[in-house]
Amino acid sequence: MPSPTAAQEFWAGKSLTVIIGTDTGGGYDVYGRAVGRHIVKYLPGKPSFIAQNIIGAGGKRAAEHIALVAPKDGSTIAILYPGAMVDGLALDRAKWRYDPTKLEQLGTADSGTRMCSTKLDSKVKTFEQARQEVAIIGASSPGGSTFDYPTMLNALAGTRFKVVSGYKATADIAIAFDRGEVDGWCGVDYNTYMAVRPDWLRKKQVNTIVQLGLEPNPDMTALGIPSI
Repeated sequence: MPSPTAAQEFWAGKSLTVIIGTDTGGGYDVYGRAVGRHIVKYLPGKPSFIAQNIIGAGGKRAAEHIALVAPKDGSTIAILYPGAMVDGLALDRAKWRYDPTKLEQLGTADSGTRMCSTKLDSKVKTFEQARQEVAIIGASSPGGSTFDYPTMLNALAGTRFKVVSGYKATADIAIAFDRGEVDGWCGVDYNTYMAVRPDWLRKKQVNTIVQLGLEPNPDMTALGIPSI
């Protein structure tokens, strides 16, 4: 293990670059910038912090960058969608230019509750109605939670979500939501709501039809939101 002196010499005058696999303004962008600002406080040599957004393919372009382009000296790390790791394991690995098993996993900032919501005037106001009526759901791309979660619910729970992909980040889906281009979004983390549209939950400006997580979120349960 390098000595503290060697570590200080390594970081002196350098920067920690955090590759963020989504566009600016979304929940993962918030995670990446928060993690980066936090980490540099504890690195010897007082390096600066640089956030670099590399978007596309549900975070896979960012994963390719960290695997194939970024320096391998610890000065660059990445904040990626889980799908960027899982898809490379579960699907045909020959499709990807990187091997998830060859990347070092440092930890996660994403262990919260994900939710699906629709506009107040949508004909789909409950989860049961989502199994009977079609709701247009804005999404990023395969591998991103806003695509994977509604697709999963269609396959496993019989919902009839029409998933429209191509939005760069959750902030763009929220704008489409505001404009009436989509009925809602799904698979969005609680912290993303707080970063992008905090009043939607606090002031009940949307129909939140289901929450998804390892355990029900007590705050969401208190609001009467059913859980999967």
